[in-house]
Amino acid sequence: MPAWIWDPQFKFFAEHFRVVALDPRSQGDSEKPTEGNSCERRAEDIKELIEHLKLDHVVLVGWSLGVPELLTYAEQFGGTHIRAYVLVDGFAWDKQDPSIHHFHGRNV
Repeated sequence: MPAWIWDPQFKFFAEHFRVVALDPRSQGDSEKPTEGNSCERRAEDIKELIEHLKLDHVVLVGWSLGVPELLTYAEQFGGTHIRAYVLVDGFAWDKQDPSIHHFHGRNV
């Protein structure tokens, strides 16, 4: 979804905070590359934007597929420059242990 769906929230928070919205690659007004649409690359995009704008004490909000992207960001880059992560209506999962093979819903 494009960032503009959050316009009412942007207006509210912009009264007291700097608000920056990002359309992830291949969504909204962003470029539509055929590659680089992984959580890892999108996490790097977020990091590059934070560094480019010289932001600090950032509250990152991820909705839906943005949730695993922010979790990937946290895993890759930790909490430098981040005040909080807000995860909205998304999903999280534990990484699978590659030594465990799943067969018909059972560990083998």
